[in-house]
Amino acid sequence: MSRGSRLAEKRILFLLLLLAFAVQLAFVVALADAPLNADEAEYVTAARRLAGGLGLTAPDGQLYVHRHPPGYAAFAAAIFYVGGDVLGVRLAQAVLAVLTLGLVYATARGEFGPKIGAAALLAGALYLPAAYYSTKVLTETLFTFALVLGIYLLARGTRGAPRYRWLAFAGITFGAAALVRSVAFPVALALALYLALGRDGSRRARLAGAATFACGLLVVLALWSGYVFSRTGRVVATDTNASAVLYIGNNPRAPYHHTWKALEDPASCAPLLEVAAAGEDGFRVAAKYRREALGYIATHPAQTALRSIGRLLDMLEPERLFAATYAAGRIPALPAGVAWPMVALELAADAAALALCGLGLVLMPASRLRGILAVSFAVIFVAHGATLAYPRHHVPLVVAALAAVGYVLTAGLPALRERRLSRRQWAALAVVAAALLASWARMVLLYVAYRS
Repeated sequence: MSRGSRLAEKRILFLLLLLAFAVQLAFVVALADAPLNADEAEYVTAARRLAGGLGLTAPDGQLYVHRHPPGYAAFAAAIFYVGGDVLGVRLAQAVLAVLTLGLVYATARGEFGPKIGAAALLAGALYLPAAYYSTKVLTETLFTFALVLGIYLLARGTRGAPRYRWLAFAGITFGAAALVRSVAFPVALALALYLALGRDGSRRARLAGAATFACGLLVVLALWSGYVFSRTGRVVATDTNASAVLYIGNNPRAPYHHTWKALEDPASCAPLLEVAAAGEDGFRVAAKYRREALGYIATHPAQTALRSIGRLLDMLEPERLFAATYAAGRIPALPAGVAWPMVALELAADAAALALCGLGLVLMPASRLRGILAVSFAVIFVAHGATLAYPRHHVPLVVAALAAVGYVLTAGLPALRERRLSRRQWAALAVVAAALLASWARMVLLYVAYRS
């Protein structure tokens, strides 16, 4: 590459990152006075207690492990400790979101070149749901940053001969991501298995690479588990609430069948912190949830797969539309007349982004990066289960797969127009197209029902 080409690439990268930051900053300014929801208030309370020297504990004094992993509370506490406030957290997350897109560019560029890297970055800058959720005091932005950083390091470490230092750093990053949102733990375990069973290189090199990655992961989680054990005498990988999420999402016997629908029996799926506060052992309840969910998945694999497909087709539910409209109407800076168009735009962005991710994973040439993205996407989808219908759960999936989106927008669409696809690619493409058409048809029907 000539010196002029390198300068042009850097100029384009700078302008795209500037665009991304402008979008992020616009959302932060517009929603600076937005009220905190219940989850945000819980994180803020935990972070202020930690910053005030009270440790990772809930207001009742119990260890925070029964509600969420500690990572996000620690992140917000660091900002509070140096004198920041909620607006400071939002600004820090805006910066993190831009850094995440920089990593997306680096990942796509390393695999496909600067053109696809720029397309992936531009798609990420214009993916407005991610910009919106970077203003929320929730785990999405920090988790997405850690997930994308882990994928970048893993892709670097597996390009060509295994690079064990990169793999170790990737494992450490996924361990940190698991302490922000526990779903990163099964993702990392699946990725370690993928590295070990791959076809590239010798078996010994593959096993050594997978072991290096797994060691980095387990070192981080062992430190947290050791702290929890010293306080409670129990062993836990990240938090106990992860078992409830797994149970709710993948066990049809749970009363929580679809996202946004009311619980028929709230006590059976109550947050484990509340269960423990009522006098029960939160660790024992978590073990029960975990056994039932994993038992059902193991004994009903076909039903579990069908439910996963159904969740993709059934992602847009009336309750979600109405709840999102209500939430938008509560924001003082947003006139009531534009609440519904804003929700419609969010749903359209979700459908288009997920479709482009699916297209990219189908059309991308076989490579380690495609395998890493596909494994991450699939495990998060299955682990979240029915709760994937929350729009906030789409953000890490879409942003992590932006390299695939960039490929579709540049190299994939020409191949599609020229019909240079294999039969397997056409079959996978038909599934993606059917899911997209079903989602859009459902959205149109819901729009008509809502307006009438």
